[in-house]
Amino acid sequence: MSGSGLGGATARLRYAALWSAICADAARRGAPPRRLERVRRYLRGGAGLEEIVLTDDRQRPEHPFPRAPGEPWHEPDAHPWTRVLEDAHAAIRAEATAQPLPLLRHDADKLSGGTWDVGYVQYMGRPVAENRARFPETTRVLDALPGFRGTGHAYFSVLAPRAHIQPHCGPINAWLRCHLGIVVPEGCRMRVGDETRSMQEGRCLVFDDAFEHEVWNDGDRERLMLIIDFWHPDLDDLECRAMGQILRWSGGWRDLARRVTRGSRI
Repeated sequence: MSGSGLGGATARLRYAALWSAICADAARRGAPPRRLERVRRYLRGGAGLEEIVLTDDRQRPEHPFPRAPGEPWHEPDAHPWTRVLEDAHAAIRAEATAQPLPLLRHDADKLSGGTWDVGYVQYMGRPVAENRARFPETTRVLDALPGFRGTGHAYFSVLAPRAHIQPHCGPINAWLRCHLGIVVPEGCRMRVGDETRSMQEGRCLVFDDAFEHEVWNDGDRERLMLIIDFWHPDLDDLECRAMGQILRWSGGWRDLARRVTRGSRI
């Protein structure tokens, strides 16, 4: 697969610039470029210079990272920091329910009935300063999680009663996603891959959102979750740092800031 025309040339230049900057950063840490071969292939795939093929057809990220598919569900106990989130549930719930959440309408095309709204504390590795200031206790807990600041998203997610988020795959397979149940009525559940699990208040669910998944709120109240991304344990520290740089350099966080100001759909 290769790029063509002006768009292809621009993508190749962007790939070259990103790869050069990542190699320079690694060199300052005494790491040779060969340790970042998977990151190089990821960038080449994004530039249309290489096709990244994943071996599990249930996993269809828009931006594939060249790694083994792994498992759809991951046990929270395998990630000890999930206990930090669960222990902080009461404080996070008090803060999130004491004031109106700064919400944006999210992905209406994925819904069959109801609404889905989100409020970002972090977007594509970049903090959303206004919302961090609005939720200082939640921010304090998140900042205490190992490596959190360099990962993708952290946001409150509100799903209306009797809403169904239809089957879809997340954007990338280089991270896992954690859901902490803040306010969870009866009838909230999620399917990831071939297995469906129930959501519970004060408990975490951890999964690979590059696998096909869908969510239901069959209850009569809104469901409120805190959702965060963290790097897949298959990536080493150097790869995580490089991928975090790519996220922050993407510019997507600037687009979000403009849309937050306008209160528009994302």
